[in-house]
Amino acid sequence: MSGQSLVMFISVIAIAIAANRADESSSWLQQKNLEQNPGLSVRGPASVDGKKDFPLAKKELLKHTHKVRGPLAAVVELVGQRPEQDGDVFVLKGTVSSEQALNNVEFTWNLPASGVEVVNGQTSSVIAVLSEGKPFETQITLRQVGSANARVTLRVRGRDSALQFGDAAFYHTMDQDKLDAARLELRSKSEAYMASDLPPTSVKNLDLSGGAKKEQLKIFH
Repeated sequence: MSGQSLVMFISVIAIAIAANRADESSSWLQQKNLEQNPGLSVRGPASVDGKKDFPLAKKELLKHTHKVRGPLAAVVELVGQRPEQDGDVFVLKGTVSSEQALNNVEFTWNLPASGVEVVNGQTSSVIAVLSEGKPFETQITLRQVGSANARVTLRVRGRDSALQFGDAAFYHTMDQDKLDAARLELRSKSEAYMASDLPPTSVKNLDLSGGAKKEQLKIFH
């Protein structure tokens, strides 16, 4: 055996002995802990292949959340035909509802600096009395200016004896159909996931982008 080979052989033996002593030391420490703490449970390395299901965490993960808006809610809907080109006139209906009776609820139609202009209707006003179960409706007629998408916002604000709160709803003049379709697809996939028995870590394998995939879910056992 050459000198170089001998050195390498001795090095390998030394490493093996050191590793063995480290394992023995670790086992001795575990045994010592068990003797001093009989109720102590010594855990080995976590299994990589193991799968645990956390139903509550999974539901919390995809649960639809809202900002704090109090009892108020705002919704915007298109009445009639949507705008398709420059110069088209269209009507938006805003619905304001409340889970409790409120006085002096303010609403405002916020329009972008360009893209739409008002043809008819109030851009802001005050609802003197908004009763529970009796929504208030307002309409505004707009004209599309140019071919670019414009976002129209209906904002509502109110207060009770202790808090001030509000809500907002949006309408995209040229892109609303695409957004509605994407939102519906996302909702369907979320509901399908909620109904499944997948662990929360598998949510990253869901294809929520709308693109086609042969294998959208991967389950590891």
